[in-house]
Amino acid sequence: MTILQPNKNKFHLDSIFVLLIGAAILAAVLNIYLYSNIVSLRHGLSDNTDALQKSQAVNAELKNGLYKILGFDNLKKVASELALVKEARPGYLEAGVSVAASNLPQP
Repeated sequence: MTILQPNKNKFHLDSIFVLLIGAAILAAVLNIYLYSNIVSLRHGLSDNTDALQKSQAVNAELKNGLYKILGFDNLKKVASELALVKEARPGYLEAGVSVAASNLPQP
């Protein structure tokens, strides 16, 4: 007489099936978490790019204003308002060779 045991390996298959379902759920949750972080980073990057473009525009405007202030025509106007006179032969301060040579360490 033959004795049939149909449910002998059921526990082993059930535990493998539960582990596979658990791994699939864990992978899905991890995928959602990573996707959410990537989207947040992209939004932050977009905001930072907009802020960078605005600051570059402000920087360009400030440079333009500075160049207007330091322009040759404006400097002539300021010099005439302050009654400054252009030197024909300006005398610059110069350090002589002996002064520079006297500061060298002796061998």
